[in-house]
Amino acid sequence: MRGTFKTIAECKPSEDGRRLLIASSSHGAAVIDRATGKVEFHATAMNGHSIELLPGNRVVIAASHVANGTGDRLSVYDLDRSGVELFHVDTPWPHAVIWDAARQLLWADSQRDVVGYRLTDWGTAAPRLTPAIVAPLPDSNGHDMMPVPDSPHLILSTAAHTWLFDRDTHQFAKHPRLGDAAKVKSVHVDPASKRLLWVQGEGTVWWSEVLHLHDPDTTITLPGEKVYKVRWMPPARPR
Repeated sequence: MRGTFKTIAECKPSEDGRRLLIASSSHGAAVIDRATGKVEFHATAMNGHSIELLPGNRVVIAASHVANGTGDRLSVYDLDRSGVELFHVDTPWPHAVIWDAARQLLWADSQRDVVGYRLTDWGTAAPRLTPAIVAPLPDSNGHDMMPVPDSPHLILSTAAHTWLFDRDTHQFAKHPRLGDAAKVKSVHVDPASKRLLWVQGEGTVWWSEVLHLHDPDTTITLPGEKVYKVRWMPPARPR
């Protein structure tokens, strides 16, 4: 299992920083208790790109495209049954999944759309994700997607732009700072400071050794690193 975490696609905090959610393009995914380091869940996820906790002690993993294998899907699992897929829905090149408790929707991006899924038959052993909202992307290849704190927006990067997606009106608008920024591989707004953090791919590669920050504008260089998705990490709170 260790070999499936060679290339981390996403490592993000959950539950006020008490858990870490990890997805790996080397085909792994895991939920880790941050205080103890205990692996609470793990699964094989072909070209794993994103992971999210769902109500009912469940987890969803976005497995992106692979030439041969079971990628291009969102897979649902019970948190206490590692590796046992309960359901999957096919979707092209998914890169991000976000649970929206206020709207009771799972948001996922793909090559073509942002989709809001309802949790259907969730109290049974055969849960399903049912598309409720389908918003075609203004351009192609949805990439990173994260909530903007204290707003209805998701910040979403695509191949050539960065957008704000309104979860109530389902409309897209260019981001005021990054609207015309191409190859943004990750973008996150700090819930505490509201400061913007992002990574842009360099040339033909999907990583960078430079982190960009806004308000105030500055950069942080990590020589030799191949940084893909960046996340603000809050202090871990006790359970």
